[in-house]
Amino acid sequence: MTGMMNRTLKDVLYEVVHQSGIDARVIAERLGMSYQMLLNAANPNLEDFKFQARHIIGLTLLTKDFRLLDYLEASCGRVAYSLPEIPKEMGEISALVTSAVKEFGDVLTEAGKALADGRIDLWEAKRLEKEIMDQVRVVMALLEAVKRQAERG
Repeated sequence: MTGMMNRTLKDVLYEVVHQSGIDARVIAERLGMSYQMLLNAANPNLEDFKFQARHIIGLTLLTKDFRLLDYLEASCGRVAYSLPEIPKEMGEISALVTSAVKEFGDVLTEAGKALADGRIDLWEAKRLEKEIMDQVRVVMALLEAVKRQAERG
């Protein structure tokens, strides 16, 4: 979250609009706004121009860039992430549980190795972050699968 809070929503909007790989004219057209309005709304130096919240979802889906949503989540002390495919059958759910338990053990083993020398360097922290977030995604997929099974009865 550090570094994220030094930026504003408009800073992030500027990055999304100008780094998406999609021409800003196309983005504006798809969002139903003028090109100049989009550029002004995404300009961190023009405070009088606002980007309407109703366009955030459309921009995110169009660009497949989740930085705006990540910024909003981080600003509220939260985090969001994509879930892997949700299993539909009990056998698939059972396999997911088995896999999740094994992976969790692997993550704890790696964390223990990283902590063995009494410090964690940046490389170890990045590797552990990825492994832990992968585990969180799997567990959240498992939770969603269990809820769906319960709704089916």
